[in-house]
Amino acid sequence: MEIRVSDVCLDVRDAALIAALVRALVETAAREWEAGKPPDMVPAAILRQAAWRASRFGIEGSLLHPVAHKLDTARNVVTAIYDHVRDALDETGDATYVMEGLQRILTQGTGATRQRRSYERNGSLADVVTHATGVTHEETSNPHSGAERVLRSVVIPSRRPGVAALSR
Repeated sequence: MEIRVSDVCLDVRDAALIAALVRALVETAAREWEAGKPPDMVPAAILRQAAWRASRFGIEGSLLHPVAHKLDTARNVVTAIYDHVRDALDETGDATYVMEGLQRILTQGTGATRQRRSYERNGSLADVVTHATGVTHEETSNPHSGAERVLRSVVIPSRRPGVAALSR
């Protein structure tokens, strides 16, 4: 499994969201492996196209659906991923946090989207930096964002046999 994050997240909640999703993806893959379910065999060219589209267009464009292997809206792709890992998210208590975070990103955009919007308002890079600093400070000083709980739980190693088996 390979997870690519293009840069440091503007919002700590996004970092916590990614951490929770990655943990759920690993847990789900471990369970499927334990159950003898083979992974989907996706050609490398399709994976490269999916990575390129995601890095080029983000959530504003069409993304490659992980099950149907065809272009679809970001909302449908994100929903499919969430549905796939829902059991693992439920077990860690992250399902609500992740769903709310995904809805927030789909509605407000990613950090990059928000920085582009900030620039488009005034054409000022200084405004972009001021905006980014404000967002970062606001979220890191908000104890109710939920990010701290998720991030703390991610650093505690899993004791699940499936995850341990995959690391051998």
